[in-house]
Amino acid sequence: MQKIDLFEGALSETLFNELVDAVQAVGTEGIENKGSYNTTFWFPRGANPTNIIEQCINELFDLVTPGPECVGMEWWLGRLQYGESLRFHTDRDRSLRKQTGQIVHPLWSSILYLNRFPSSPTVVLDQVLSPDGKSWIPPQAKSARTFDAIPNQYVVFRGDLRHGVVANGASDTADRHSSERADASGLRLTLLINYWDRRPVPPNCRDYDGTIYSSLQSVSNKSEERCPLQSPQPALEDRWKTWDKFVETTPESGFMQSSSWVDFRNTCGFENFGITLKDAGDIVAGAVVLRYSYAEGHCFYYIQDGPVLPSDGEVAQEAFRVILKTIEEHRNGDPEVVSHLRIEPRWKCLPDFVSGFRPVPPLADPYMEARDTRCIDLRATEEAILGQMKPKGRYNIGVARRHGVSIVEDTSLQGLADFQNIYEETAERQGIKPKGPDYFEVLLSFLLPARRVTLFFAEYQGVRLATALVIYFGPRATYFYGGSRDIYRHVMAPYLLHFEIMRKAKKLGHEWYDLWGIAPTDDPQHPWHYFSVFKAKFGGLELRLVPTLDYVYDSAAYSHYMVAIQNET
Repeated sequence: MQKIDLFEGALSETLFNELVDAVQAVGTEGIENKGSYNTTFWFPRGANPTNIIEQCINELFDLVTPGPECVGMEWWLGRLQYGESLRFHTDRDRSLRKQTGQIVHPLWSSILYLNRFPSSPTVVLDQVLSPDGKSWIPPQAKSARTFDAIPNQYVVFRGDLRHGVVANGASDTADRHSSERADASGLRLTLLINYWDRRPVPPNCRDYDGTIYSSLQSVSNKSEERCPLQSPQPALEDRWKTWDKFVETTPESGFMQSSSWVDFRNTCGFENFGITLKDAGDIVAGAVVLRYSYAEGHCFYYIQDGPVLPSDGEVAQEAFRVILKTIEEHRNGDPEVVSHLRIEPRWKCLPDFVSGFRPVPPLADPYMEARDTRCIDLRATEEAILGQMKPKGRYNIGVARRHGVSIVEDTSLQGLADFQNIYEETAERQGIKPKGPDYFEVLLSFLLPARRVTLFFAEYQGVRLATALVIYFGPRATYFYGGSRDIYRHVMAPYLLHFEIMRKAKKLGHEWYDLWGIAPTDDPQHPWHYFSVFKAKFGGLELRLVPTLDYVYDSAAYSHYMVAIQNET
């Protein structure tokens, strides 16, 4: 069997319909505080079924073929409300872990989807727990498989793989605090089955005797009388579109608050929840908060390019207070210890109402972005854009033109491979650890459909000498990653490359070309010094944003985070 398998039409139609009837009848029994996921049952291999679930397990067993070492199956019901995620985790014997600290995984984990639930996929990563249970191997996921909730599809994967459910939507604060409880027709329903070579330890895993979920014992055979399960409302896609429009028209934010970026980060092991504040139905402030588990039982929250606040100081102060309060409520309900909240707002100076945060030095750990950048104003004419450059930059653009350097865009698989080769060559030359090819392949897969990303190349005599990955969002076009080869340097290909990117971005209506990260002006030994000197030749304005800021919730956990990150790097 492969590491991950997907079976369509896993159960016979009649049995599947009866299963859905029975689970719908369970309703919201025991759902509080994710109790549905803490109540599991044991079904020995070869035993006679006593309920509809065990009937289904017998039928699914032949698809899985877990091997002779399998002695039985642990099962439970998955029921998530609209907009609710399930944190990334690995399945294990939870009672054994609590009682002895020992970590034991099942042979296989599996999920049978009972209804269609848009925008809440299961994501399975290529990560496993380290032997001490304190970190992930590899530290960052290199690949991920995403499975949409489609009725009667059955996904089976190795029992030690990290996985979770990602609700791809930013929820309104009002919605999140609603006292209304969804009924079964509004829940994301799944049957989860683990295949074990030993029975998990009580009390979590118990025998089914009908005292819990009694409706599973009686099964209706009249499948034609079933009521169709309804999709959740409102549509998550519409809510994301509204959020993206708000962020895109707010200059003090950026693409890292967009839905496409959040979808991408979900494949890297991050979860997310959203906060939106509204006035007369319109969004006025908010944040998409990423959540990352960096070690067993420990996580941190991370707001990139945010929080997004209104320009009015008094309103911004109140919005910031509400956002922090809502995040604190999330933290209180988080099953893991939240060490800190990290924010990276696009503020040029720290507002007076922000206190208690500590600055994080640049490049201190992998989970932070550049805070200093250089931006070229594209609202001027092309002649003015050239005129404000340093003489050497302007001259080198002319050199490249005289040598016949050409600029092309190519987002094909070959283009992605060429980009990766040039980027890695540049990173090695500058002593910087490069991102793997999966990073850019997945990034493009999320941003390309919305035409928010492209790959540029500078070519000379049929050879690609320089490249740039550019992200379009709001008023800015951002040079996110790139590089150049150490050959034919006399033709000055990178200079023409970036000027043509500026011309294209201007044509598309963007007002600024953001050259992304630059080194501090007083640090010639900084690892970014070389390419910062190159970027300076294009002129523009230096933008020095406030540093990455951490609000520490738990000092001991924060120290644990620092140690875990040092070990990772």
